[in-house]
Amino acid sequence: MSLQQAPQSRVFVELVPWVDRGRENSLVSGGNTLPDFRRPLPSAQAQNATREVHVSGTAEVSVSPDRAQVTVRINSTKEAAAEVKKSVCRRLDYITQSLQLQGLQAENVTVTKDFRRVENAYHMEAETSSLSCCC
Repeated sequence: MSLQQAPQSRVFVELVPWVDRGRENSLVSGGNTLPDFRRPLPSAQAQNATREVHVSGTAEVSVSPDRAQVTVRINSTKEAAAEVKKSVCRRLDYITQSLQLQGLQAENVTVTKDFRRVENAYHMEAETSSLSCCC
């Protein structure tokens, strides 16, 4: 599996005197700062001024998927246990055969079954989950 190399990024850093704290993002259209935005500090204040480093940036990475997972759940409720089992198993067999025809290997397919009595009926649920490589 090879990932696309992301383009190099640049990060811009500025040191902002404490007096201007909170105003560092006060840009107007065209990239110009507000008037008198960066006024020089008097020399006494400049010596005692706390300097901060502000770093901002964005990045975006795009990668094609290398795997896909598909899960199908089948359920049925009927009065007779044999009928509900036959109904669910028939559909489950069709789904697993379709997955195999698409080239999915048996070790990449998981099947779970749940059979229970619900009031005056029987309920069966089956789930098949398959994982395939998209390489």
